[in-house]
Amino acid sequence: MNLGAWGQRFIQAAASSESEDSALDLERNHHCNHLSLPSSSSPSPLQPFTLNIQHAESNAPYFSWPTLSRLNDTVEDRANYFGNLQKGVLPETVGRLPSGQQATTLLELMTIRAFHSKILRRFSLGTAVGFRISRGVLTNVPAILVFVARKVHRQWLNPMQCLPSALEGPGGVWCDVDVVEFQYYGAPAATPKEQVYNELVDGLRGSDPCIGSGSQVASQETYGTLGAIVKSRTGNHQVGFLTNRHVAVDLDYPSQKMFHPLPPSLGPGVYLGAVERATSFITDDQWYGIFAGTNPETFVRADGAFIPFAEDFNTSNVTTLIKGIGEIGDVHVIDLQSPIDSLIGKQVVKVGRSSGYTTGTIMAYALEYNDEKGICFLTDFLVIGENQQTFDLEGDSGSLILLTGPNGQKPRPVGIIWGGTANRGRLKLIAGQEPENWTSGVDLGRLLDLLELDLITSNHELEALDSTVSQSSPPDPVPSGDKQDESFEPFIPPEFHIEEAIKPTLEVEEHIFIAPISVNESTSAIKGQEIPKLDNLMALKNSSEEEFFDESKNYEGSSDLVDLQYHLGPVISSPVTSLYIIWYGRWNPTHQSIIRDFLYSVSAPAPAQYPSVSNWWKTVRLYRDQTGSNITDTLVLSGEFHDSTYSHGSHLTRFSVQSVIRTALTSKLPLNAVNGLYLVLTSDDVEMQEFCRAICGFHYFTFPSVVGATVPYAWVGNSERQCPEMCAYPFAQPKPFPGSGFVAREKMKPPNGEVGIDGMISVIAHELAEVSSNPMLNGWYGGEDATAPTEIADLCLGVYGSGGGGGYLGSVYKDRWRNVYNVKGVKGRKYLIQWVWDLNRNRCFGPNAMN
Repeated sequence: MNLGAWGQRFIQAAASSESEDSALDLERNHHCNHLSLPSSSSPSPLQPFTLNIQHAESNAPYFSWPTLSRLNDTVEDRANYFGNLQKGVLPETVGRLPSGQQATTLLELMTIRAFHSKILRRFSLGTAVGFRISRGVLTNVPAILVFVARKVHRQWLNPMQCLPSALEGPGGVWCDVDVVEFQYYGAPAATPKEQVYNELVDGLRGSDPCIGSGSQVASQETYGTLGAIVKSRTGNHQVGFLTNRHVAVDLDYPSQKMFHPLPPSLGPGVYLGAVERATSFITDDQWYGIFAGTNPETFVRADGAFIPFAEDFNTSNVTTLIKGIGEIGDVHVIDLQSPIDSLIGKQVVKVGRSSGYTTGTIMAYALEYNDEKGICFLTDFLVIGENQQTFDLEGDSGSLILLTGPNGQKPRPVGIIWGGTANRGRLKLIAGQEPENWTSGVDLGRLLDLLELDLITSNHELEALDSTVSQSSPPDPVPSGDKQDESFEPFIPPEFHIEEAIKPTLEVEEHIFIAPISVNESTSAIKGQEIPKLDNLMALKNSSEEEFFDESKNYEGSSDLVDLQYHLGPVISSPVTSLYIIWYGRWNPTHQSIIRDFLYSVSAPAPAQYPSVSNWWKTVRLYRDQTGSNITDTLVLSGEFHDSTYSHGSHLTRFSVQSVIRTALTSKLPLNAVNGLYLVLTSDDVEMQEFCRAICGFHYFTFPSVVGATVPYAWVGNSERQCPEMCAYPFAQPKPFPGSGFVAREKMKPPNGEVGIDGMISVIAHELAEVSSNPMLNGWYGGEDATAPTEIADLCLGVYGSGGGGGYLGSVYKDRWRNVYNVKGVKGRKYLIQWVWDLNRNRCFGPNAMN
């Protein structure tokens, strides 16, 4: 998921006092300030402070994940950037105040923090930038806020556990360090959800004739708040609305549809439209225009989704006025070079479907925290409600955050809510007083730029654009049978389910290469199939043609780990399935032939000698849908498209794969929504988001707003130039780290002499098996989380033969040239492909299994 909550170890922040009065006792680390800095004069009244534990959500990240294709270049750029900063840092001053200029802008504070991010990360649970908080009062002293689980007096810590009271950055610019305590409660408490009932919120939940900012919007199982009425800067300039991605996207359903107030199958409501574009995270340099930390894997939470109004939706029922507020002004653009007080300490208001109209204060900016995998995440705003009142409740996600204007000026939108306390913990701002709730938000200006949207601020402007609505995405019929039997509780939103960690691979199923966990299991007798009897291993070793390569242990995959279940969704069961290949990039014809021959081998009219690829496919075919139809027996290569011009560049994202498919459809291939399956293969010079780091391939389905219909597809990349040790294992081995004691095992020779292509074919087999058994992510999978399914090939990761698992391939073949394989294909081809879970045997199985 992913940016989930802070993770149970990373959600902390809280009350602060002067550094000379206390030190910090952490559950993991310990902090204190060993410099005594005077508090600034003229403190302003306390402004509620918020720290970000995200409102964790049940839905997986959707279209746009942070682009990691630039990761290697970014690492070097980042190192150079901070290396140059080092040249401008004066010698450290210990025991006294720095003599340089005190920081005055958000950029200066972020630069100081970024320069010291390693030490801050080591001695804290998270940081933000803003003003020092002294005895519950927000001062005007620029500071980096350091969040901890508990503060104690310095006397109870040793000097090595202490942070300085000030940090100095490039050019001698410096700021205070303020310690803030966060009381963390662990798992969410099973308490009734707090609700507000008044005329305003009743109207937002459906009793008003109009819909606008603050109104309830719902997907099939989750609801939240409409943030703003917007128009697209591209295409037909459709009019629609903005909300959180985690509100709008539910991967249990093939179409990401939105309704007000509820889906008709669950309550009264009308169809508003389907999600066209959305985002979850973006790299820090693209968001802020600077490197926000030394960690090369640093991402900012964006969490936005654009839903254009459906063609048949009556936009005369849409208003830009906000109930309880009225007209709004233009977006407040956050300039990092502006004074700190241009944002921090500002009063804000919001209107949401759960808590209605509330007021609060922006207490900090650019919260930074690191998850347990070492990935750094940032979020923009920390807000707390006035007078210890909550600023938001569950269900308010997506609400517009507006800066109040002086002298009756229109409030100006500055962000949207995406998370908050959610029963995980609260900020303790004043000693002796009850901890307070907090809220987190996304910078609206940057989000609109990222999604290529403009805010519509007046009904006059909306009316002028009304004609554009008819040009938006064609209406999708409301599904009448989608989860009719499931309950939907209108006033207890299922929107927020706290997650334990960030899982950046929840968006789609992936081929992740890790050693499978397995348990000791005796090999079961194989029944019901004619398989050559293997009396003993020596009989094979005496063959002049080939030998059986025994690289195994006495265990295989086990169903004890994950309970594979059928979730009533479809499988690819057409008697004949048309497969369309999209060759993206520059391809060697020989490599293409090897891959084509593998695909021909799946259902070749005259199967190759046993064990064959078609025998392997018989195990996949065991899976059937609720009508009793098995997975297709005949996979026909029906068309190919060569995108050698890199129509969408050499750096792709998960979502842009759908645009690649659209290009192929408009150029040559047919849109086959009846029995079509699309396979996108990228050449070794094409970089894909998350490729090599977390995935080697994935499968998903297209969106009608992008491609024109919902069709299943899979993507696999050639890893030879980027990460063969990850995605072409065992034909390439990870390089041992010096001094690690790790000794690389002997490389296996690829059966077709091509490391990248042979490794790619195993991933293709993996994805074909899983897209066929779970094409809409509601078919066959194990685990409790439908957004992160364990599918029929996942259960057998790393298993290629009997006894495989735990890092062992299992018993496989070697030919006379010492090439390793386990199945045979057409034209005498040989391949090494992963086993899949056998539904009848309840274990991993392949045609080369030994009795």
